[in-house]
Amino acid sequence: MRMTFLFFIIFSLPYLISAQFTDNFSDGDFTNNPTWFGDSNKFEVDSSGRLHTIYDSVTSEIYLSTISKVSENAVWEFSSEYLFDPSSSNFAKIYLMSDNEDLTSDLNGYFVKVGGESGSIDGVDLYMQVGSNDILLIDGIDGVASLNPNLSIKVTKDNLGNWELFTDTSSSIYFSNGTANDLTLNSSDFFGVVCKYTKTRSDKFYFDDFSVSGSWDTTSPQKILPNDLVINELFIDPTPSIGLPEYEYIELYNRTDSDINLTDFIIKIGSTEKVFPVSQIKADSFTVLIKEDIIDSFPSDISKIGFTSISLTNSAADVVILDNYGTIIHSVSYTDKW
Repeated sequence: MRMTFLFFIIFSLPYLISAQFTDNFSDGDFTNNPTWFGDSNKFEVDSSGRLHTIYDSVTSEIYLSTISKVSENAVWEFSSEYLFDPSSSNFAKIYLMSDNEDLTSDLNGYFVKVGGESGSIDGVDLYMQVGSNDILLIDGIDGVASLNPNLSIKVTKDNLGNWELFTDTSSSIYFSNGTANDLTLNSSDFFGVVCKYTKTRSDKFYFDDFSVSGSWDTTSPQKILPNDLVINELFIDPTPSIGLPEYEYIELYNRTDSDINLTDFIIKIGSTEKVFPVSQIKADSFTVLIKEDIIDSFPSDISKIGFTSISLTNSAADVVILDNYGTIIHSVSYTDKW
């Protein structure tokens, strides 16, 4: 049944795949469903269920990003609050599209900037970034973000490159901040936030209710060959502990120099199949497959993908990785004689 469904998607929609993700942080974290990457030690989900920056003793620029391919017929929505008056030293950028997980590095993408001006003219603006160059596309209304802004923001883009930027300052009614037309960049890998601050403003950024919907071009799908992705390590019998969390896990290694999108890949353990959530493994990097309810038991600085369960029989089993077309990418058969 699953292969029939994939056949239908591939041949009836050869150019675009529709998708969306939402995160209102009601699960109390940003480590799963979806997983956010970056400066995870500088953020928390507070008691009101909002993504919140943590106090920092130094001036800094930090980011969190999550996988998002949406780039066509798109709608991006989120809310944000800043318990300060933004300035050229204290502001936020919300990246709608980026080809780089690290949103503080050179990249190609589009972002909304909240604040960042001198005086009382801080607004909400839309930029395109190419490498290290920022290009203003929509110069929003001056003053909208000048005084302790508490905003809902929406950006739309159709497949002709027509952009529109909206803000809502608490009346529950969006108003337009301007339009633009741009088709320079047509693909995305990540969505996320950047916070630039001095230490006195470091813990005063709040974000919530992220919603991204739309589609993306699939005419150039990734090409994953057998053994590009390998099962690198199996932690089958975690008791007694050897200095690691006492939970079973499977470690994968990406042997290529390109990131691999793991969404809808399959991990098969014996006769049990688990489908990967929206996730990826970076080039020449590792990721650990574990149960989602113990994901916080592992260090925050390693890549992790959570499943409802990961169970490795102590005696013997076949472990197989299949791509989203059902092709075997790598397999391992272990026994207790190991």
